[in-house]
Amino acid sequence: MVVMKNDSNVPPRTPPYGLRIPPDLKARIKAAALDSGRSMNAEIVHTLEKTYPVPVNFELQERFFQQVLDNARVLYKESNIAGLDAFKHRLVQIISEVSEAEENMGVSPDKESPPARERAGGLARAMLQREAVSRELKNGS
Repeated sequence: MVVMKNDSNVPPRTPPYGLRIPPDLKARIKAAALDSGRSMNAEIVHTLEKTYPVPVNFELQERFFQQVLDNARVLYKESNIAGLDAFKHRLVQIISEVSEAEENMGVSPDKESPPARERAGGLARAMLQREAVSRELKNGS
């Protein structure tokens, strides 16, 4: 007897949804489900969740990044070199942890959507600009 793990995000009382699937596709789903140890339903839900992820709240992210940058500005203005070093070290750790999580999830930078790349590029440019301003502040220019 094969034990299937039910790791789908579907609550147990979700009403069924009838779906007509061509036999060859159904066979591929069944094979994938067996390989992953999931039911066919859980396999379908898993695949759909990967294809249609929950939207990201960019406003919340922007507020968070703004707080991070504000904290960095305070450390620069106070000339708190030890604090800045610890701050940078922690940011590097966080970036490393995010990259590791992406690898574990099978996320490839090539699969990233163009708008996300543009946002990341914009964020990187903003951080570089702020770093330049911070250097100016630090040097007293």
